[in-house]
Amino acid sequence: MSKRGVGARAFTRRARAAERRRTALRATTSRAGLASYATRLPAFHYGDILRRIPRAAWICALIACLNAVCWSIVTPAFQVPDEPDHYAYVKQLAETGRLPTSGAEQTSAEEIAALVALRYYKVRQQPQNHTIASQLEESTLQQELKELPTAKGSPSAGVAASEPPLYYALEAIPYSLAGGGTVLDRLQLMRLLSALMAGITALFVFLFGLSMDYHVFIVSRIKEFHDRGASTADAVSRGIRSTAGTVTAAAAVMVAVFAIF
Repeated sequence: MSKRGVGARAFTRRARAAERRRTALRATTSRAGLASYATRLPAFHYGDILRRIPRAAWICALIACLNAVCWSIVTPAFQVPDEPDHYAYVKQLAETGRLPTSGAEQTSAEEIAALVALRYYKVRQQPQNHTIASQLEESTLQQELKELPTAKGSPSAGVAASEPPLYYALEAIPYSLAGGGTVLDRLQLMRLLSALMAGITALFVFLFGLSMDYHVFIVSRIKEFHDRGASTADAVSRGIRSTAGTVTAAAAVMVAVFAIF
């Protein structure tokens, strides 16, 4: 074998070894850089995020929730627009685990009997007919509600049948918790959950409005720290850390809204 061939193979081996060392060095440097960058990222904790929410946002949420609770108490049962259909949807989902179908025409016998006992069909859009008002009528209603038929599910949910199931799946929780009560007990717990959702929605709307221009918000905080004498890297890190809670809450709003739709 010629010396030239031996030298060429030795050179090739050395070149491959050098390339492997360079690859290993780049991988090590990249991991070290990522680790260093990760240690400088702000840590997110739910407690810190909640503490960063402005007090005004909590006040708006509380007012919205209390307002919804008051309306849920003073509004007669099933007099909210399309409430019988929404109740039927929750009943079907909670008791059978299946969604109602738009083609079904069979409404729950329990719900129909409850509507009759509440004089729903006589009072609806007919102000000349009075609703239940006396103590005797109330006692009669409670007795009739306890004797309602107990068939499971409600295949028909009227106009609500085509709606997505996320909201109704959440309402199935208070419905199931009040399983031992009457129709009115289950309906009231469902209304209270809706009131809580109203408060949470008000909170998210406040935070979303506060952080709509989040990029300006973050850059402004970074500039504040830089003007106080912090280095560029430190100002960026502190600016992001100080605004992380608000921006994260705004992102949660968008995720929640998109998930619902």
